[in-house]
Amino acid sequence: MKKMYLLFAVIATVAMGCEKKAVTPKEEIPTGNVVYTVVVSSTDGTSIGKGTSANIIANATVFITQSNGVRTQGETDESGSVVFKTMPGINAVTVKAADHTTVTYTVDLRDVVDTSTNVNIGDSRSAATIIQLYKTSGSGGTTTVTGKVRGDFNANNSGLEDAPNGTKVIFFMKPNPNSLNHQGPGSILSSVYEFPPYVATITGGLYQITIPGSSDGIGVSIVPSEILAEFIPVTGPPVIVKFSAPNIPTVAQTGRPLVEDITYVQ
Repeated sequence: MKKMYLLFAVIATVAMGCEKKAVTPKEEIPTGNVVYTVVVSSTDGTSIGKGTSANIIANATVFITQSNGVRTQGETDESGSVVFKTMPGINAVTVKAADHTTVTYTVDLRDVVDTSTNVNIGDSRSAATIIQLYKTSGSGGTTTVTGKVRGDFNANNSGLEDAPNGTKVIFFMKPNPNSLNHQGPGSILSSVYEFPPYVATITGGLYQITIPGSSDGIGVSIVPSEILAEFIPVTGPPVIVKFSAPNIPTVAQTGRPLVEDITYVQ
């Protein structure tokens, strides 16, 4: 009989120790593994590498750093995808491909339990992010921007004059929000596209430059640099004056050339 009492005591102790912690509705539970797929596509209309489907990129390199510090590298296959088994935490991902922008993003792959329905939303433990990289060189996936660059550099003329040769115009790119599309449990917390510098140099009052584009459009901010240039007044000798021009917001779409003229003022 004494042994029976001891057995009941042990069972009660174990049961108390294994009591499940109560969770609030939709609490994040960092357990298990996640099968995480990264799919990489291009703004170009043709396949890259050995891929056969339009827009996919084969042989893109994907680096993923898990929340536990483990770093893994993989390459996309002919379908443009690569699969990782990772911890359900916050993971840092970098994607690179030849002639394309590099993107680095943070994805939260933590599991979620919905206690209001007692269903584990992340039971499938699979998620995917579809990524679009922008073309930086080569044919396709780009657009050309041209324009006249003028200003009132001579008060004795009724019209405008060409800006000095060598004047610089800088182009800042703003990716489309749909460039990263996450599916399944988790979400994208942040992302940064690494665009190379795009700078046009004025010659004969004109500029021309090729920049990334996409069918959905990519935001562009055209920023003319401030210049010190000679100004000829109505009377008196020429003087050196600071000139500036307003920024021009626009959208670059693949295959649709842009014409954006720039006017400098004092």
